[in-house]
Amino acid sequence: FIKNKSLVYTFFNIFENDLNHLKQKFPNITNSWTYYKEFEKIYKDK
Repeated sequence: FIKNKSLVYTFFNIFENDLNHLKQKFPNITNSWTYYKEFEKIYKDK
């Protein structure tokens, strides 16, 4: 998964679209998601 850039971009875009409202209204919830934060790091490093 980490080595496949297109999968990372695809999933990141899906998550961003779906979680946008949640991130805006309840940032404390998404900030507590350790694995999602790690995934965001993978996206930013690519």
